[in-house]
Amino acid sequence: MSSYLTIIGKQLDVNSLIAKCKIKPDVIWINEKTRGVKYPHSGFSLKTSKAGFNEFNLQVKDTIRFLKSSKEKLKILKLTKEIQYATLTFPVESRIEKKGIHSEFFPRELIQLAGELFLDIEITLCSIELQNSVKKNNIESITPANTNRVNPQSSPPSILKQSP
Repeated sequence: MSSYLTIIGKQLDVNSLIAKCKIKPDVIWINEKTRGVKYPHSGFSLKTSKAGFNEFNLQVKDTIRFLKSSKEKLKILKLTKEIQYATLTFPVESRIEKKGIHSEFFPRELIQLAGELFLDIEITLCSIELQNSVKKNNIESITPANTNRVNPQSSPPSILKQSP
């Protein structure tokens, strides 16, 4: 499992946004039943890197490369008012049990690119058990369409929308 971009909105027309961005998501869900679960949100997710849990620096480098190469396509995101949640997620192997502390560093370039596109950045600390489960079940990214990460009873955090 590697880093990915997730876009979510209650009133989001996912298919229209995908067509406008000309991107190819890995996972799409509509605010109806998806894989037996009803979600009040629609959205999609796409990988920004193929690096694994224990390759954080490579995830970051790949994601910077992805954002640079897709920047023009993704500019539509900051103009789409129906987006409530636009996040780059970096799943990393938790080292807290081993070292008592865990920190990661995001370079200025990633923060600037994400900011220009109104994207939040999230680190998801993953246990060895989760990593094994992900591998066993062939899950490529943790998204509302394949986990209970986004509770159907609640709303994801809203991102600040500004005029371009």
